[in-house]
Amino acid sequence: MQFIDKLERVIMIFLKWALVVLLIAVTLSVSWGVFTRYVLNAAAQWTHEFSGFTLVWLTFLGSAYAIFKGNHIRFESLFDMLPRPIKLTIHTIFNSAVFIFILYLVYYGYHLAMRSMGNETVSLPLTKGYFFLVIPLGGTLMAIALIIDTIKAFKRSDD
Repeated sequence: MQFIDKLERVIMIFLKWALVVLLIAVTLSVSWGVFTRYVLNAAAQWTHEFSGFTLVWLTFLGSAYAIFKGNHIRFESLFDMLPRPIKLTIHTIFNSAVFIFILYLVYYGYHLAMRSMGNETVSLPLTKGYFFLVIPLGGTLMAIALIIDTIKAFKRSDD
């Protein structure tokens, strides 16, 4: 269990800092876009596209963070009233279903990113594939979070 706890801590530190950096980046980008458009009367072309891609990264990494924190969508009040064996069964079925969806997301997200490596963005000096890499990266982190959550659920039920 020590390895799992350490892995979770390392991933959480990475996610926290990545989300902070991305949030600052999107805030600065949007602010710069507004400033150049309305103050300088010469809109920076790259800010809209950069902000959109950054929001996608925020969404996927934020979703992984939410799963690690246990803040994903569920019916806690009804769930808490159930007996422990039923809770564990429902928890495992739910995590398994989401895990299967995430594997699908990782697989096709990876292929999308690789196919998009040759597609240039409109205003940024990078290909779209680099921005789409967040789909398999975020999906992998979500899958790890679900596995850890399921292991911890079994561990809690043993106590």
